[in-house]
Amino acid sequence: AQSPEDRSAQLERLKKDPGPIKSNWVPPGKSDRYGHAEGLIAAPVDTVRAKLLDFGRYKDLAGPKFKSVKVVDKQGESTDVYFQLPIMKGLVTIWYVTRFPPSRTTGTGDVLEGTFVKGNIKNMHIAFTVRPGPDEKSSVMVCDLVLQPTVPAPQSALDEELRDACGDAINSVRKTLAANP
Repeated sequence: AQSPEDRSAQLERLKKDPGPIKSNWVPPGKSDRYGHAEGLIAAPVDTVRAKLLDFGRYKDLAGPKFKSVKVVDKQGESTDVYFQLPIMKGLVTIWYVTRFPPSRTTGTGDVLEGTFVKGNIKNMHIAFTVRPGPDEKSSVMVCDLVLQPTVPAPQSALDEELRDACGDAINSVRKTLAANP
């Protein structure tokens, strides 16, 4: 859970620079380096959460690098989403299915997590966290992502791609909310 001091520092940072502010880190309890981005969204938490739960429109959120994004299965309250992404300037195309169970409320905010089901990669995990911003009309959105390809890649290149993908997710939420509030 985020301490009140950490939350206050994050809000101050984002008031000065609404982001996305991008970095890499190893989350507590994990061993892999994740891409990380945080940013202010000019919409209330409920609106941002609804956008993140609109899996049928994930192609809009995934960004232009993705060749294909679509819902491929729904079991109970979980949704499986297929992602196809050219890498290495199109020489290799990776694909994977990510399972999103219902979002949950934690001490850090509303969390929507996606976990690897299958694909031609080793593993992936994504977590979106949304919490109230500095006022009732804004939210803080955080994205954490790890993806482990089967092809060898330098950690520095992976770090950059993961950071950028998280930043792109925040910018895409902003853009789609501005176009379709």
